[in-house]
Amino acid sequence: LRLKAISFCRACRGLTTPTALRGHHLLRAPTTSAPMSTVAPWANVGGLRPKRQSMAQRRSPVVGRRGGRPTKQKPQPTADPCDIALPGDETIAGVIAGMAAAVDCIEAQTRGCRCIFEQLAEQKRQQQDEVALCGGMEAVVSAMVAHPEVSELQLGGARAIERLCNGHAKNVHALLRGGGLEALLVSLARSPREAALQEVGCKVLRNATACDAESQAKVAQLGGIQAALRALSANSDAAGVQDAGLRALRELAAYSAANQEEIVMRGGVQVVLRSMERHLASPTVQVLACGVFRNLTATSAAHQDAVLSRGGAEAVMAGMAAHAEVADVQQAGCWALFCLCVHNVELQKALGGGATVSLALKAMERHRQDARVQEAGCWLAKAMATQIMAASMSQAMRMSQAVLKAMDGHRSAPAVQAAASGALRALAARDRCGWMGAACLGRCGRFGRSTNRTALDVIRE
Repeated sequence: LRLKAISFCRACRGLTTPTALRGHHLLRAPTTSAPMSTVAPWANVGGLRPKRQSMAQRRSPVVGRRGGRPTKQKPQPTADPCDIALPGDETIAGVIAGMAAAVDCIEAQTRGCRCIFEQLAEQKRQQQDEVALCGGMEAVVSAMVAHPEVSELQLGGARAIERLCNGHAKNVHALLRGGGLEALLVSLARSPREAALQEVGCKVLRNATACDAESQAKVAQLGGIQAALRALSANSDAAGVQDAGLRALRELAAYSAANQEEIVMRGGVQVVLRSMERHLASPTVQVLACGVFRNLTATSAAHQDAVLSRGGAEAVMAGMAAHAEVADVQQAGCWALFCLCVHNVELQKALGGGATVSLALKAMERHRQDARVQEAGCWLAKAMATQIMAASMSQAMRMSQAVLKAMDGHRSAPAVQAAASGALRALAARDRCGWMGAACLGRCGRFGRSTNRTALDVIRE
């Protein structure tokens, strides 16, 4: 009976009782002998109770016929393909080389674009040349093309391109030849409501357009006008986007009849008017919007009618009234009103002589020391001479006095002298009672001899 109560423990390879086995061994019938290397290191072969080991014995490998525990090998650190050089560790050439070696790594490309952007913080031409010579433009464009869905990388690449091309014609030409502008336009189209990206993108468009006429045509051909209008429409409350978008649109419309026509056909007039209305408190937006209208309407009667019929003159005058103390707004507003009605008698009648002339007079009287305001006001007085003389004699006398003061106060400014002479000539040509000559002779003691002589000669003409 006692022999039946004894069982064989396979783990201990010895005889023991079921009570001792319960809890940590399985009862199994004896099988074929196993190799000694499989015996547990704590087993007491031939005994009924396992032998305990000290903590030092457990930690140290066991030497002898029982063998030892296999030790784990620490993995060797591998090189990170995204670990590229940062400024201060290596030169910018090393950063660009790291970007070229890890084109598929998003982190590497993002960090590389940021490094190039920071390298050009001072925007010196020498730094721009160095980065371009090392292939910085190509590296940034490749990163943007390889990862079009990563918004952070697209923003970093656009910022790097903007600093590379700011005032640098050679880099602008490299951008246009290498497909960089196409990559940027794709990025702008994918994220129309990303205000930061749209602002930087419009700055790039402005820099590229202002380079030369060939670059302006290339930007328009690739879709720069649509991109600028889309940015302005989708981010109407972002002042930075409005600023950058209007600058790009103004440069695109300068001296290009084809671009002017495309801007008007794509609803550019309405977009600019909405920007003026939403940002009436911003003098910068008012100045830039007036610049867009000036470039659109200076040489086209159809564009003059398009702007005037949509309330362009009212928007310009509202901006001038809201910023009466800002000389830039007054100068830009006078130029915009002049271009809206120049060589167009019907639109001159539509503008009327009352509110328009009154704003011009206030601008000239408030900013007498600013030659730009005086020049623009004199040109507007010349264009509106018929309406000025037909409105009232008091207004005509006020305008003639303002023009004479501009001529006397800026004797060394040829542009002011030319504008004032033209205004006096136009006013005198429509004067049937000789009031212009009388006004000039009445102020002989206040003006210099040269001013009086010039004014009288102009009036006689």
